[in-house]
Parts: sequence; structure tokens; C-alpha cells
Amino acid sequence: MTDTAITIVPANEASWEDLQAVLCTRGDASRCQCQRYKMQPGESWASVGAEELALRLRAQTECGHRQSSTTSGLVA
Repeated sequence: MTDTAITIVPANEASWEDLQAVLCTRGDASRCQCQRYKMQPGESWASVGAEELALRLRAQTECGHRQSSTTSGLVA
């Protein structure tokens, strides 16, 4: 029998690796890093770059820091 249960946790309780697995390694999600609606006027994925967007997401979610009092989002 296969375990089909889904666990949903606040993003800070998930590892960075788990969050990146959700976003995959190619396509829009990997480039955007869930920052589309948080970008400043005039910014684009290309002008900021996926690495910087990933840093922003990591700071917002506090992934891997269970003790954090803030986070942004859920990971399933």
C-alpha cells in the first residue's frame, strides 16, 4: 500500500530543499520564485534574476527555521 497522505506545514517548518522541489528546476515557477506580485515597478524576472528572487523568497518564508515567529505561505 502506498502512503498518499499529504502534509501541509507553514513554510518556515519546511526545508528549503522541499520548497524548491515544489517550484521545480525549470519553467516560470523556477524563474519567478513566487515573487511576481512582490516585485517593484520596473523589475522583471530577467532584470532581477532567479538567484535574487530565490533569496527574497527564502527571507520571506524563513524555511528551515521552525522557531521563526513569521513566515509566508504553506508547503504541502
